Amino acid sequence: MKKFKLNSLHIAVIFTALIINSCGKKSEEGMEAAEEMASEEGKSFLELKDEQIKAAEIETDSIRERSISAILKVNGVINVPPQNLYSINAHYGGFLKKTDLLEGTRVKKGEVIATLEHHDYIQMQQDYMNSVSQLSYLEKDYQRQVELQKGNATAAKTLQKAEADYNSLLSTVKGLEAKFVMIGINKEVVKEGKITSTISLRSPINGYVTKVNANIGKYVNSQDVIFEIVNTEYLHVELTVFEKDIDKIKLGQKIRFKLANDPGIEHTASVYLIGKQFDDTRTVRIYGNLDKEDPNLVLGMYINATIDLGEKVEATVPRQAIVMDNGKKYVFLQNNVCAEHAECSAHENCPIEENCKEHPDCEAHEIMALVDNQNKQCEAHEACKNKSPETKLKEQNEAGYYTFSKVEVETGTANEEFVAINFKVPIDVHKKIVTKGAFFLLSQSKTGGMDACAQ
Repeated sequence: MKKFKLNSLHIAVIFTALIINSCGKKSEEGMEAAEEMASEEGKSFLELKDEQIKAAEIETDSIRERSISAILKVNGVINVPPQNLYSINAHYGGFLKKTDLLEGTRVKKGEVIATLEHHDYIQMQQDYMNSVSQLSYLEKDYQRQVELQKGNATAAKTLQKAEADYNSLLSTVKGLEAKFVMIGINKEVVKEGKITSTISLRSPINGYVTKVNANIGKYVNSQDVIFEIVNTEYLHVELTVFEKDIDKIKLGQKIRFKLANDPGIEHTASVYLIGKQFDDTRTVRIYGNLDKEDPNLVLGMYINATIDLGEKVEATVPRQAIVMDNGKKYVFLQNNVCAEHAECSAHENCPIEENCKEHPDCEAHEIMALVDNQNKQCEAHEACKNKSPETKLKEQNEAGYYTFSKVEVETGTANEEFVAINFKVPIDVHKKIVTKGAFFLLSQSKTGGMDACAQ
């Protein structure tokens, strides 16, 4: 509480106010302030009897410093690296004649997954056979011209033309053979005269079919994606991290995640790649390798994840000690006050200001103690200040009641059991905090709490 000098005018005003407003009778302004606080956040000061403490199973403990792992809560999906996702198309357009694939079908590398049919395939093979036959003739003619040239029996121009014709047709044959490789036609079978109107599409990897984009009889162009197949042996997690948190992320940090549709099972991964570009939502992609492959994980699954940021030693309380009230977070402190003046303990956790809006009557009471010694209650209260906390608690126990104050806090690092807290106002670190029964006290503050100077 800030101290300030009082002149005669101040004292006269204070005395007048105190005559009208004692700790047993609120001023109109004090009543309005108290009613406003009560309506918004309930009473901040509670007095409970022994039997109430036992019935509610209220427990208290000191605020303890603990080594607590900092975590960052994020969302993401199950995904795969681009090299493990294949789009299957036909190098040459055709009609889809046969396929047994459905989404989710397991396929093996090299397995026939579809058959296409088109008359152009026939023409391509006929062109190849004709070219191979002509190539044999041109090759022999070229070799003959080479021998004639050695004896000067033919013109150089004739040799050059024979060589050009042979090389041109050889290029055509090689090109057709390359096309056969792309569409899966065996050139040796074609040379035997076995011409087919169909070609087979084969899976390039082991994996699962994720998309089927064509039906039997449909014509597909060379640029059309007919199927998509994913290799699920290399699934990873892809997380979204906001710009404000990106500096906390390091390679190798542990990722713990649960599936949105199966929150009971925890999976783990490790950060292996941090994106280097923000998107329109000011987020960055973080990638994590799975510590253990799981066949139940499916590409595209949404996940809720936490990233372990490392351990810190902080002042913590159990999670159940934190209560929410009107969007703010609170804890309940057990007051160290004497049994005679329990009602004035509410003011001890107020901000150190000259005008405390929560407890205007206690403000006046505190000023009175500075002004004169005529008020015996104030004198007694001043004397109580010199008592040790142990003595005050002993008097409370003997009197059979306890007092608690609701104090606003900010929360920080948290795990499954404990939460790091910071008080909005300076608090005696030796005070005890309600670790069990805080929700009961919150409900009591709405209905059974008492004002700062109520008797």
